Amino acid sequence: MKKLKVIAMKKRYLFLLVFPLALLLLAFSSLIPGVNMFDADNEFSFQFKDDYKAAWKIVDSLEQQGLTRSALEVVEEIYKAAKKDNNQPQFIKSVFYKLKYGNYIEEDSHVKIVNDVKAEIEAAQFPANAILESILANVYWQYYQNNRWRFQQRTETVNFDNEDFQTWDLSRLIREITKYFQASLEESDKLKKISINEFEDILVYGTTEHAYLRPTLYDLLAHQALSFFVNDEASVTQPVYKFELNSENDFSPADDFVEINYTTKDSLSLKFYAIKL
Repeated sequence: MKKLKVIAMKKRYLFLLVFPLALLLLAFSSLIPGVNMFDADNEFSFQFKDDYKAAWKIVDSLEQQGLTRSALEVVEEIYKAAKKDNNQPQFIKSVFYKLKYGNYIEEDSHVKIVNDVKAEIEAAQFPANAILESILANVYWQYYQNNRWRFQQRTETVNFDNEDFQTWDLSRLIREITKYFQASLEESDKLKKISINEFEDILVYGTTEHAYLRPTLYDLLAHQALSFFVNDEASVTQPVYKFELNSENDFSPADDFVEINYTTKDSLSLKFYAIKL
């Protein structure tokens, strides 16, 4: 009977990825092909009539034609309507597309993207702010992955407070990424009560046997953070007080394991944050 229940749950839950989280990772990479810029001689007008599905079809059509600026105009209307309606899934999707098209159109777009996401976090309501915090953490990490050589040439700066992330050393960047991933999970009890199905409008569907393990928004955001914390490339320091798992209690049954109080003096130990999560 238990096995049948698990099979039923697997069938019920499809593989779900929040659209912005799935694609924003590509914002600075070559995986998103370039598109032709909007011809200033062409004119385009769009009136949003509270039909999100129809509006997004127009966005997709314009993007396929290479009319990026026109697509952005439609996205702006969706964005305004979503904020007015307090439609958080549509709000998140529209923010992502604003960032995506901004990356096409503007030079040094990664700086504007970071500033825009920060501004949206400050203004957004729960749970949109939590999703945006996870997005910002991913933006920072993607920036590092595309600029490894810059960070490899830098030494750690001490008592240096600069908001320009392009000048940060790797330790500072890791601290910021960790901060935003943790911030995205601060309201964990509330996030656990939000079914992932509430964000169905901005989900990408596929199939996987483990999808039933992501039933809530908390599960989705937690695994976003966890994928970073367990990444060996993100482990940048070898401190004297390195956090290690070296006790047989680390292999305790789940009910006992979750009661273990792990501590560390290493504030940059991502493995510590992973094990806590």
